[in-house]
Amino acid sequence: MFSSIFTTTTSLATLIWCFSLLLSSHSFSVHTNETDRLALLAIKSQFHDPLEVTSSWDTSVNLCQWTGVTCGRRHQRVTELYLRNQSLGADIGYSSWSKLEKLSIAVNHLRGQLPASIGNLSALQAFDVGENTLHGRIPESLGQLRSLKFLNVEENNFSGMVPVSIYNISSLEMIFLPANRLEGILPLNIGFNLPNLKSLIVAQNNLTGPIPHSLSNASNLIELNLGQNHFTGKVSIDFNGLSDLAWLSFEANNLGAEASNDLDFVFSLTNCSKLEWLELRKNQFGGNLPHFIANLSKTMTIIDMGENKLSGTIPLGIGNLVNLNLFSLHLNQLIGTIPHVIGSLKNLQLLYLYGNSLEGNIPSSLGNLTLLTKLALDFNNLQGNIPSSLGSCQNLMELIVSHNKLNGTLPQQILEIRTLSFQLDLSNNLLSGYLPFRVGNLKNLARLDISMNHFFGEIPATLSACTSLEYLYMQGNSFGGRIPLSLISLKSLKVLDLSRNNLSGKIPEYLENLPFLQYLDLSYNHFEGQVPAKGVFHNKTSISLVGNENLCGGLDELHLPSCPLKGSRKSKVTFLVKVIIPVIMSCLILSACFLVVYARRRRSAHKDSNSLLIEQKFPFVSYAALRKATNEFSTSNMIGQGSFGIVYKGIFSENGMVVAVKVINLNQKGGFRSFVAE
Repeated sequence: MFSSIFTTTTSLATLIWCFSLLLSSHSFSVHTNETDRLALLAIKSQFHDPLEVTSSWDTSVNLCQWTGVTCGRRHQRVTELYLRNQSLGADIGYSSWSKLEKLSIAVNHLRGQLPASIGNLSALQAFDVGENTLHGRIPESLGQLRSLKFLNVEENNFSGMVPVSIYNISSLEMIFLPANRLEGILPLNIGFNLPNLKSLIVAQNNLTGPIPHSLSNASNLIELNLGQNHFTGKVSIDFNGLSDLAWLSFEANNLGAEASNDLDFVFSLTNCSKLEWLELRKNQFGGNLPHFIANLSKTMTIIDMGENKLSGTIPLGIGNLVNLNLFSLHLNQLIGTIPHVIGSLKNLQLLYLYGNSLEGNIPSSLGNLTLLTKLALDFNNLQGNIPSSLGSCQNLMELIVSHNKLNGTLPQQILEIRTLSFQLDLSNNLLSGYLPFRVGNLKNLARLDISMNHFFGEIPATLSACTSLEYLYMQGNSFGGRIPLSLISLKSLKVLDLSRNNLSGKIPEYLENLPFLQYLDLSYNHFEGQVPAKGVFHNKTSISLVGNENLCGGLDELHLPSCPLKGSRKSKVTFLVKVIIPVIMSCLILSACFLVVYARRRRSAHKDSNSLLIEQKFPFVSYAALRKATNEFSTSNMIGQGSFGIVYKGIFSENGMVVAVKVINLNQKGGFRSFVAE
């Protein structure tokens, strides 16, 4: 009969019942290959098999060639049935296979409760029903399996207390109970009763009480994960004798008492030479951050001590842990500076120091962390400039330095990190200057927040290249001019906040056509003219327009004045002032310039051939030629932007000459004076 069975996509009940019934019946008292064949056909009849995995199970094919079946060489008897992850379904029932050693039915659609008759499988050494939808209590009868070494019931819906008898099976080496709804405490003598224990994983349950000190005697322990429960009290385990420990997690409990000696147990971890993973996040650990964490094993890859009550400074010796991938001390009460030596942790991928009281500059050495994917330094008291060296972190997907006292301009090197995709958050600082036009490089960025700073100038048209943007926050700055028409390309925008700036002109009509825009804040600017009424403008709660005195129209709920009818005297005067007069003035200025140039050319006609060469060097160029050379004044040709105009790169197709073309906005205040100066 079967010496082991591996089925990891079925349901358990009818499967076990049917198989044991056949094997125990009188007609199959003499076990043969035929016995196994009939048993498997009976099992097949109980399966729901959407993938037709068992379609080969019929009399025309040799039993040992059936999918998932393995036979022994000597007697051609079935030794293993492996149907893992095949979407098989059935119901759980009751039964006994007295010689079965391994039963694995994980990663399936099993439902129902575990039958108490499981305890009759006296030879069972491995039992795995993880990642199903089983419910109810874990049967007390499991404690009868005195040969059991491996127990896995993870990611089900088991509830109630774990039978104490399970913790008395001295042969157990691995216990996996996470992601259920189990209650109760861990037995105080667990470390004495399970001398062979290597893995104890009970995370994501509702376990309570203290962590047993007796675990100090579990000298074979490799993994200890008690995270995301309700354990309380002081951690009193002495880890000096646990030399093989590699993974320790107490995260998300109520351990510690905000006392100075809460982390004394960490000192004994310095003798665990194989330790890789230390998770103490989200507890009540207090006192100073112990500097002896720098003496932990160099095999450490993860240290997460965030969301506690830790004070003090970050130890300079942290640079010893050269294999760290994640270092997190967020949401504590740390002071002092960020040690420069963190820049020597070349394998670091995630650095979370946010939510403390750290001071000083952001170390330029962080630019050495070329594998870094996430950097969060927000909600501190950091000062100085954002180091341009961070531009070397070319794998960075998320950069958050908000709510500090950072000043200076935004380094253009930051905008060359094309991997930035989650978010770039520079908000609530003292940053100033223009928003560089290289912001258009961030084509994969989903969230950009530069709000509550001192940026000024116009919103760069190149922002339109950031087509993945969903959230754009620019409020609380001094941006001026109009909203660029090119932003029509931001089709993924969900939230746009441009409030509390110096923006002017009409609200672009394309904003009402952005398909995913859910919230728009244009308040406290200088917008004028008619408010659109479609899209996001159709819902009063989705927009904010207060503080713009010259707006009209829109929804009645906005209580704005009606817009003047087209063709009225007022609109004609406005059109005359804002359109006709500037056009006439532009024409007059261009004519005057033409006359001056023409007069100079007439005078130069009497000069020698040298002046003829100069004239040929600076030829007259038509507007049509300029438009063609700049690709219709495309944003892709834009090379600079000032307060009064935009500079484009142009190439004349006739001779390949490269020129710079400056287009001045005469409607901008001071634009005419700038034109005359040019």
